[in-house]
Amino acid sequence: MTGAGGLRSECSLTYDRGVQHPAEFFDRVREERAEFLERAEVEPADEVAPGFVTVRARARPLSPEDRRDAIITAILPLLRERGRDVSTRELAEAAGVAEGTLFRAFGDKESILEAATARVMDPLPLRTALRGIDRELPVEERVVAIVRALRARFTEVGRYMAAMGLRDGPAHHVTHRNPGEWLEILREILAGDEHRLAVDVDTLAHFVRLVTFASSIEQFARPRRFDDEEIASLILHGVIAPN
Repeated sequence: MTGAGGLRSECSLTYDRGVQHPAEFFDRVREERAEFLERAEVEPADEVAPGFVTVRARARPLSPEDRRDAIITAILPLLRERGRDVSTRELAEAAGVAEGTLFRAFGDKESILEAATARVMDPLPLRTALRGIDRELPVEERVVAIVRALRARFTEVGRYMAAMGLRDGPAHHVTHRNPGEWLEILREILAGDEHRLAVDVDTLAHFVRLVTFASSIEQFARPRRFDDEEIASLILHGVIAPN
């Protein structure tokens, strides 16, 4: 067992500086302990008594960029639930770091929220999902997979925007190097089956985007919710029964 000796003396100094209320004192203890462990590049294995922990060597420290990414990943569920109505202390707790670590990584709360928003709006995960669609699938199943990827994207972005009170979509928050790349990917996915379509691939792509976007809006989805297969069938076959 290793006592957090340096930390303990820091906490004693904190108390000596006039933190008299017990709750405030122990809050400061937890904060300073977390910062101590980060500086020492160790992580707690078990807490055996207040202020004392057993420690183990931490894996190689994260780069500043990786640390920021890890923090954003950890706080996104809280932001989706609470929106902007969270404190930096709550964000730090969600990320499992000291509050001071947040400020060292991002500067201020607004910068944290901007980084989280940029992550949600980033089109790369959608493009990666589309590129992962098996080109050997029947064209009907490929369209279902496209619908599924787009609906997941629109649902995630829409819910985040609602929680955060945002009005501007991804184009306002992310610099797109190639905003037409998703069309290029869909052309690749459907290559070889253009002759089976009544419209060109670009027109089909915009049909898919329009319908999947509408179906991802909560108010439009009630009371009848359609699954991905039903939406793909509507796009491919319409509503007129074959002769």
